[in-house]
Amino acid sequence: HRRRRARSRPRAGDGDEAYTKAIQSQPDILLSDIRMPGRSGLELAKDLAEVLPSLRVILLTGHNDTAYLQEALKIGIKDYLLKPAGAEKIIESVLSVKKEILTERSMHQENISKDAIINEGIPILQMHLIDDLVKGRIKNNEAILNKAKRLKIPLKFPYLQIGLLRIGEAETTQFRSDKEHSMDTWHLLRTLNTVMEKFDGSF
Repeated sequence: HRRRRARSRPRAGDGDEAYTKAIQSQPDILLSDIRMPGRSGLELAKDLAEVLPSLRVILLTGHNDTAYLQEALKIGIKDYLLKPAGAEKIIESVLSVKKEILTERSMHQENISKDAIINEGIPILQMHLIDDLVKGRIKNNEAILNKAKRLKIPLKFPYLQIGLLRIGEAETTQFRSDKEHSMDTWHLLRTLNTVMEKFDGSF
């Protein structure tokens, strides 16, 4: 099962050829014998783990050897099938690993989406915290520091300077919409933020 051309399933005659083809095709799942010319299945899995960490390896072996099994577990082999493993058993193992891959990808995508939502809302939460500080709504220093740390606002007690800029409403404002006025205010805040970023430890 490949990420790109799913119908193409490269085959290799020995462990060394399998290594080269795996690097080239970057499969999601590798089905390999343990004993074969060149690299053994265990050596192949170990070497590939260094360059393809997300690769899942299923090993086939005719030897029910505890040492092989222990080594396979140590290097993260996903399944260890004893020969003669019928087609049904092999397919079952591959489908199980495929399900695991799809679940992990789904969770990863979900986490990315959550992070994007959180990051997008951070500037608004930062402004709320500053507003709470200025208006004295939060009295507990520990609570202030904890919130500031989560929102990446550098606060250094006990000495803290706060500059206030009051935006007055000019007479021309009455001819502009609330949306236009809000956009001007937001633009001003972004400009101020750009200027203040040049000063270390300021927000």
